[in-house]
Amino acid sequence: HANKMKINVSKTKVLRNSSHRRVINPPQLHLNNELIERVEHFNYLGITIDQNLTWKIHTQSLSRKIAKVVRVLCRLKNFLPSYVLKTIYSSLLACHLNYGILLWGGKIDPIFKLQKKAVRVITNSPPFSHTDPIFIDLNLLKVQDIYLLNQFKFAYKLFNSKLPPYFLDNFVSLNADSHLYNTRGRLTLSTPRFWHEYYRQLLRYRLINTINTAPVCISEKFQTHSINGFSNYVFRYIISNYSRLCDVQNCFICNRR
Repeated sequence: HANKMKINVSKTKVLRNSSHRRVINPPQLHLNNELIERVEHFNYLGITIDQNLTWKIHTQSLSRKIAKVVRVLCRLKNFLPSYVLKTIYSSLLACHLNYGILLWGGKIDPIFKLQKKAVRVITNSPPFSHTDPIFIDLNLLKVQDIYLLNQFKFAYKLFNSKLPPYFLDNFVSLNADSHLYNTRGRLTLSTPRFWHEYYRQLLRYRLINTINTAPVCISEKFQTHSINGFSNYVFRYIISNYSRLCDVQNCFICNRR
């Protein structure tokens, strides 16, 4: 009887240890009787999708592409005027920032550092200079604001039924769809419930949060402007919030000067 008790306890320990590891074996999928190879990441139309949808591998690949363009700008800055360098930026770098940003736009810190370096090179500014005035002079948006602008453009197409049926049916819903009471948030988008913190990184959650917190001057133009007019208005609104003056107390960069 004692030996049986020892065996049972040992089995229980093994089960507990295995439960903490949570080893999940993915199912084997077949197409036309051929096994589909499972990979950790793959490239689809220029977007690198990894098995966990973290976009880490994609942003690393994107950083390498942008870094090459920045090195080209550094070599040409002593030979070409700034407007030519800006043309090179728009042709070789900005296209990477806009493509698929609604997917990977939540992971932009390394991309933004490279973008700031690029605009400093275009204007031949010191390495640690503030970039807000540079973005104003070049009439360019920061990558996080490019992401914001694309969210607003997506919302415009959503509200004007210019998207595929998948997005028009159940992608977002108004609070007015869930109740008839005349509450303050009745005409805002309802945030769906989620069971994992990872949901906050998805486009559906970020889009709803962006629209619900949008200024009235932007939200009221979803139905009154064309897509180009709306995009230009949001662009001007965002860039108007950039400041030429530094409001950081005891700023290291300003004190260096």
